[in-house]
Amino acid sequence: EINGGGCNFVDDAKTQKPVIKIEGTVKKTPRIGGVMGYHSTYVSGANCASLQNLTNYADIQYNTVAGSTNQSSVGGILGHINGTMVFKNCVNNGDLTIEKDAKYVGGIAASYINGAKYSLADWANLTNNGNIIAKSATETNGPWFAGILPRTKSTPAVVWKNMHNNGDITVGPNI
Repeated sequence: EINGGGCNFVDDAKTQKPVIKIEGTVKKTPRIGGVMGYHSTYVSGANCASLQNLTNYADIQYNTVAGSTNQSSVGGILGHINGTMVFKNCVNNGDLTIEKDAKYVGGIAASYINGAKYSLADWANLTNNGNIIAKSATETNGPWFAGILPRTKSTPAVVWKNMHNNGDITVGPNI
């Protein structure tokens, strides 16, 4: 839930590029992605989720006021993943601009948790071409930024293959 603002998808007249804007006061944990914000699956093997051959061109502009338990996740393709996922052949071309209060920011995904009850995940051929610009943060434990994925907790392991970050990561002076 976002108060005093909202989530807007606009076509930027200057760049002719779509922009996703998140503004206002966040009451719950926001998970924002250029394609999908949050995914959770409790199955394994052939029945697990599969995201393949996706490209995000939208820029994401994140500007919120969050509470002290903020665990916000902003990713170029996916905000937060919980469980097993096949994630292949995806590209983010959008820039991520964080004005304040995002904890996990990743060019491909922001946060990934795969507990012991899930099977092995397979991530391959993922490319981030977008820039990450973090202007300000109030987090005391973090924030964390990465071209591909800043946060992962995984048992069993994830198979990582052919990952590329071509974007720049720029952080403000108080981060």
